[in-house]
Amino acid sequence: HVPTAARYLAEAIDAVSEAGALYVDLDAHSLGVPIALEGARNAKHPVSAIFAKAGACGRDLSKYRDQLRGASVNVFFSPRDWIVAGLYRIWFGFGGALGAYGEKTKGGNIGVQYDCSPEIGGSHVDYRRCSIVTQAMRNEAERRRKL
Repeated sequence: HVPTAARYLAEAIDAVSEAGALYVDLDAHSLGVPIALEGARNAKHPVSAIFAKAGACGRDLSKYRDQLRGASVNVFFSPRDWIVAGLYRIWFGFGGALGAYGEKTKGGNIGVQYDCSPEIGGSHVDYRRCSIVTQAMRNEAERRRKL
């Protein structure tokens, strides 16, 4: 079963790819992270990069490993983010949410992880102004220029 939002995202990824896009990046925050991961997993075309900020999902991303092979996966988290570390733990049952503690995939990581807590503290929304996120996006653009 693919959630409706993820199915629509997969269709959008495919449409953009078929229209000739060189790269398809997904920038997701909070509850958008599991939608982005499922959308990438169910698309016919690969995504180039995922920027997963404060992900409201489990830490084991191994089920996405094959579909994300070759993609730049960037996980941004803060153990002090009270929404992910507290509310999502109670509400959704994520004992160790991706957005609070980073990825812990069986068999090794599939992405680059960034602890944003020194810059954002306990905020759940300040990722959009976080220089760590901005720098990671610039690094991805620079990596592509070198290809």
